[in-house]
Amino acid sequence: CLLECKWRCFFMNNFIYYDYASSSVCKVQEDQADFVKASNIPSYLNQLCLENGSSLQGRKDAYKYIMHQSKFIPIRIHSSLIYFPTKAVADPECIWINYYSIDYVNYRKKSCTIFFLDHTALHCANSKRIKHILQSIGQYVQRF
Repeated sequence: CLLECKWRCFFMNNFIYYDYASSSVCKVQEDQADFVKASNIPSYLNQLCLENGSSLQGRKDAYKYIMHQSKFIPIRIHSSLIYFPTKAVADPECIWINYYSIDYVNYRKKSCTIFFLDHTALHCANSKRIKHILQSIGQYVQRF
């Protein structure tokens, strides 16, 4: 199991965001950034969802139904990949964080720092929102 986790973590992106300059999704891990051509984040996520058996809308609807949540919906791509937004999806500065790449979070009053398994970190605003999303995902994961 430990070997599987290490292998999975090795290929795992910490987060993704849309790079408007290159019209690509930027996948970030450690100090590396890989770019994938996509018209936007939702189309990229939809492609990943479809490759794993459902559409992006189907994944959103399922999460909303199960968790009774209507904003900042995480997207479960498969059993070891869940992305969640840090801001409103329409916000051009929205970053989608991979839940399974998180080691721990240091919360402050109005912000937080997310530390990843690869020993990198990302500073985020609105620590209450991030904390709520992470708790919600934790409850969701426990159900499955």
